[in-house]
Amino acid sequence: MPSTIVPAFLIRTKLNRPRVPGDVVQRAQLRARLDAGIDRPVTILSAPAGFGKTTLLAEWLTASARPSAWLSLDGRDGNLATFLSYFVAAVRTVCPNGCANTLALLQHSLFLSLPELIDCVLADLDDLSDVSSLPAGQRFVLVLDDLHEVRERAIYEFLAGLLAFPPDTMHLVLSMRP
Repeated sequence: MPSTIVPAFLIRTKLNRPRVPGDVVQRAQLRARLDAGIDRPVTILSAPAGFGKTTLLAEWLTASARPSAWLSLDGRDGNLATFLSYFVAAVRTVCPNGCANTLALLQHSLFLSLPELIDCVLADLDDLSDVSSLPAGQRFVLVLDDLHEVRERAIYEFLAGLLAFPPDTMHLVLSMRP
């Protein structure tokens, strides 16, 4: 497993959804396509740099009544511990008491095998309706923006594991360049 060093500080602004400019071109058809996939476990948005992926997603979430969380990724998020720290922090912007077991593992540097970590996160995500203000049956959207910046294989294996048994509480949006 890669380094288990958890970052001492999280850059909180990475958890902020970008602002939508007032003069943005409305893309109702693309927003409708995003809405159409909301009941599926994942949406993948892939386009070259400058095509407006981030702006589209921010615009979509701004217009939605659905709870949402955002994580802007960069090259510094390349180890599993750092990625999971940010992932949990993003979930906790919607559900402040969520992912308590995963957070405890991260804070105490108790790293299990990757399958055990996936199981822990899945159990925490399944429990969100019990530990948060998220109404039963309500899903939130988690956007992982600029996923292409992350190169660590373990992170992609983690995401694949999450999607193998997708939680009913979360719709994951992966935004990346091809």
